[in-house]
Amino acid sequence: MHKKDIDEARQSVNESVDMLDHSIARMCEKADLLSLTAKKASSNTRDSANKLNEAIIKLQKQADFEKLERYVALLERASIALNKLSELNDTGKLGKIIESLK
Repeated sequence: MHKKDIDEARQSVNESVDMLDHSIARMCEKADLLSLTAKKASSNTRDSANKLNEAIIKLQKQADFEKLERYVALLERASIALNKLSELNDTGKLGKIIESLK
């Protein structure tokens, strides 16, 4: 091989190495950016989950669910009783029951 051919080959290899270095540097920058973005998204998700949990705890403290369940049960019983009274009234039996209680 001639010196000129060797120099051209060396220059071509050096240019290829430089291009590869540049590509690797860009990929590393993108990886760092992706890592930062993922960390931020993860942090935001954790913050949102914590806020939601705090809101649920606050709601549970403010709303007495046991009382609410009792009220719902009482309302259901009252609704059933009113329906039965309505049926008795429609058949004329309610008036007879009231008269017998007097």
